Amino acid sequence: MKELLSKLNNLHLDNKKLIFASLAVLIIIYLDITVVLKPQIKSIANTSAKIIKLKEDLLTLDKDLVAMRQSQALQVKVAKPKKLISEGEVNLVLEKIYNLANKHNIKIIQIKPYKDLATKEVFAGGKVIPLTLTMDLACTYHSLGGFINDLENATQFMAVENLKIIRSSQDYLRQDVNLVIKTYVKK
Repeated sequence: MKELLSKLNNLHLDNKKLIFASLAVLIIIYLDITVVLKPQIKSIANTSAKIIKLKEDLLTLDKDLVAMRQSQALQVKVAKPKKLISEGEVNLVLEKIYNLANKHNIKIIQIKPYKDLATKEVFAGGKVIPLTLTMDLACTYHSLGGFINDLENATQFMAVENLKIIRSSQDYLRQDVNLVIKTYVKK
């Protein structure tokens, strides 16, 4: 009988060891899940969301790239030669500049034309006089870009020679611009 009691007592101690070991394993598993696996799962979820966003961005980029290439293919134009203005067309050019400024919501404060009569150059077999137009403008940055683009793409030869942009003291969204345009007048 003593043997049986001894075996039962050993069995009871083995059960306590088994319960303690099981409890230790459960605590380790719980800590592993809460401390290690949970942040990893969150990181994987965040990464998968980023991957989805990047795939969408890549699809958009591909569409835009195709559209840009198609647009460039359509824009293959033969460059039209620029014409030089005659002395009688100077007022028409100034009117065109005013119209372009109005189109782009630009306020022209002042235009000062200056003909350099001392300098005469020869273009296309004829003598020309340089005409410099100094303009003071008030506009937004993007409207200025459109205005300059339209000036340089005009049928008359006009080139921006100097440009100075200063933020307006009255309106922080507008700029005060000093723009110097050079063109040539046929004699």
